[in-house]
Amino acid sequence: MEIISSLSKLLNGLITKKIKEDIGNDVSFDINTTKYGIQIDVKGDLPEIVKNPNSDEWDTERYLDPKRMVKKMLWEALKYIGGISDSSLLIKFNNSISNESVYSPSNTNKDWAEFKKDTTTKDGEPKPPTKFILTHGGAYAISKRSGISYPVFSNGNLDIDGAYHLSDIEEMEWWEGLDDDDKEDLYIAFG
Repeated sequence: MEIISSLSKLLNGLITKKIKEDIGNDVSFDINTTKYGIQIDVKGDLPEIVKNPNSDEWDTERYLDPKRMVKKMLWEALKYIGGISDSSLLIKFNNSISNESVYSPSNTNKDWAEFKKDTTTKDGEPKPPTKFILTHGGAYAISKRSGISYPVFSNGNLDIDGAYHLSDIEEMEWWEGLDDDDKEDLYIAFG
């Protein structure tokens, strides 16, 4: 199919270069037709969070979700080519359907288990975390793996329902509440 060939050249040329430039990771695209339309398989490891290459401020634009970035780039490329609708396209990342949210239970449950293990000694005593960054005086715990910020209850548990990926935090008060140590820890972990 002409459109598959054109799409493959565009995605595996310009788009892969842009992803490498913005995210720093190599990806490739496999494009196939299905009985419903087109399936694009994104191959390669993408982190859960990256620093926005166009922002050095400590604000709502600082961090990005790479999968959302790639999907946005794909849609822009598809608009350029034309003839492809939302209902006729399936995007997968390493064989996982792309609509799986960063907040999926598999991700938040992994963070919760990691937090419990990371903040407790073998004897059950509390200890400072190494896989999480505590910000706002310990009111939030940010997973270094997923980039999700969790409010911390007074009993030390994470509020899974109050979780926000750093790319989704839109309240300027949250960003303005970061002290210099918080910013340094975030910079070390994510840029």
